Amino acid sequence: MLIATMIATFVAAGGLVASAWTGYYQVKTSQDQLAQSKEDSEKELQSQASRVSSWTMEGKSGKTTGYFANRSLDPISQVTIGVATGSDSETNKGQEGLYPGEKQLLDLRDVPPCSIITIWTPGNANHFAVAGFSFVDVRGQRWGRAGYKPLKAMDLPAAAPIMGDNGHGQGSATWKLLFGDTDQQSLAVERPGSTFSNIPPPKPLKDCGADKN
Repeated sequence: MLIATMIATFVAAGGLVASAWTGYYQVKTSQDQLAQSKEDSEKELQSQASRVSSWTMEGKSGKTTGYFANRSLDPISQVTIGVATGSDSETNKGQEGLYPGEKQLLDLRDVPPCSIITIWTPGNANHFAVAGFSFVDVRGQRWGRAGYKPLKAMDLPAAAPIMGDNGHGQGSATWKLLFGDTDQQSLAVERPGSTFSNIPPPKPLKDCGADKN
């Protein structure tokens, strides 16, 4: 009788351990699935934004040229690019740093899918840089990227004004992201390819889309 009781006790204890392990495994599996689902959702949210980029490149003549590319299969809207231009004299006046000289935002509005925009160095500037950009994707989410830093989802409605008080405008928020919090903001309305713009029209890209980098 004693042996039977002991066996029953061990069996019951074993059942409790098995139940506890099963419960832990189910919870762990659910947590992993939730984390994976969240990661997949974030990747899906950034699927278009991650294919928008800007950079500068120095040519054979020594002039630096800026580029802005939309490698996604969808258009983007409310595109604002931050640029900085300067001369050696301005740098010598104590304007050393990441972006010496004059800073300005270029309001390009819409950029078509699979396209690239070229931004030439203006005038006789010795220093030219594309500081970053902001735009609205097809879902209505506003994104920004300062230089080569990671993408940033901007908490700003798509219908926000160009410039607004306390940084609530799309241009104001972009300026703060790229250049810091300052009241000295400069915005130029550009429509690439138009009569009054120094920026040529977008050119198509051969390789772009969901399966391209």
